[in-house]
Amino acid sequence: MVLYIIRRIGSILVTFFLVSVLLFGLMRSMPGGPFDEDKMPLSPAARSKLNAQYGLDGPLHMQYLRYMWGVLQFDFGIPYQSPGKTVADVLARAWPPSLVLGGLGVLIGTPIGILLGLAAALRRNSLVDYGASLVSTLGITIPIYVIALMLMLIFGVWLNWLPTHGWGSPVAWILPIAAYAFGSVATFA
Repeated sequence: MVLYIIRRIGSILVTFFLVSVLLFGLMRSMPGGPFDEDKMPLSPAARSKLNAQYGLDGPLHMQYLRYMWGVLQFDFGIPYQSPGKTVADVLARAWPPSLVLGGLGVLIGTPIGILLGLAAALRRNSLVDYGASLVSTLGITIPIYVIALMLMLIFGVWLNWLPTHGWGSPVAWILPIAAYAFGSVATFA
């Protein structure tokens, strides 16, 4: 059992390393950079100073090692779009709404999905069964962001019943919670 756990942890670490190298390589192979001419007009001296400040002037393997050292310390760097903040600050601002909306979506969608699955099981080969299968298939195959966009288009744009953005009022929570709940309904049905 201990050997199994050691192998699993080893495979997780190898997978993490390979994925991080692949993603870092893909990001660095894309043309352009955060301080290119088309994004912000800078003098060559200012550009080289910014590249040195963010560690973008060194060799690729040193950039990767610097990044990974920061990741191990839970320091994900500074977003280039808002240099006065850290990535952790940006994530900390985004987590509370995501947890509330996702949690409510799961809490609402799980019992609905269980009830839909029970109804489909009790009425096999009926319209209820086929409808539950359709909902499950669509909910599992269509990504949540596509479902959210469809809900926004129907209920926010065409019918103009609900707001399509914002976080201030509980009415604005209905569409994102419904999108999250649809995924839970599909999974549990």
